[in-house]
Amino acid sequence: PEPNDSKGVYFHSRAPKIYVKNQFLEGDRYLISRLTTTDFPSGMAEIDVHWDNYGKKYEMKVHAGFYGMKQYDDLTLEPAIAWAVRDKNGSEVNHDYEWNEVQTEHRRVYWSPRADYDLISEAYFGSDPTTSSNNLKVKILSHLNSETPFGLDDLSGKTIELLISSKGTFIECRGQDIDPALIGEIDELMRLRPNSWQPATVDFRQFAFDYYDENDDGQLVPIPSNSWIKLTF
Repeated sequence: PEPNDSKGVYFHSRAPKIYVKNQFLEGDRYLISRLTTTDFPSGMAEIDVHWDNYGKKYEMKVHAGFYGMKQYDDLTLEPAIAWAVRDKNGSEVNHDYEWNEVQTEHRRVYWSPRADYDLISEAYFGSDPTTSSNNLKVKILSHLNSETPFGLDDLSGKTIELLISSKGTFIECRGQDIDPALIGEIDELMRLRPNSWQPATVDFRQFAFDYYDENDDGQLVPIPSNSWIKLTF
């Protein structure tokens, strides 16, 4: 049937296309993405096969797809694509890991993908953490008074939060019961500021699931973290 045939099989089998912008592609927003390997399909396919071998019948299952990944000494990667056929009523296909020793040393860089609150040290702007908040509030109010129709009265008694990435860059601004246009002005101002943020730090063991007990000597392991800074006017 024709694609525009409302009674045809083709029409009813078509799925609508919905395009959603990936918010983590903008700037450093990828640092707050908490996607894990479980959020993606496995890359494996399977199908039932009826095998008639000259009158002797077997019920089989075929598996095929991305079984793993190879990595070479120069750190290049190659997908390991394979297939397997088994008795449908037999054992499932198991995946075994094989680790290959390579001479190249990997540089392990850790950061927390969360915007943490349980911090070792808080993020701050400039060189002095004790004056960071006051300096930020002065800059924000000065900008609002001189460049926008907003002022202190629009922020008095209210709190804004600034999301600072683990790289020391500004990501976004938010606030409750505050004019969205005002939030937009602050957001734009923060994006124009030089990247002079010192990121917050958290203890690595708060979120790293591969931190083995034998490596735990009881000492804090500080790593950069995404974090929210609260400014109350």
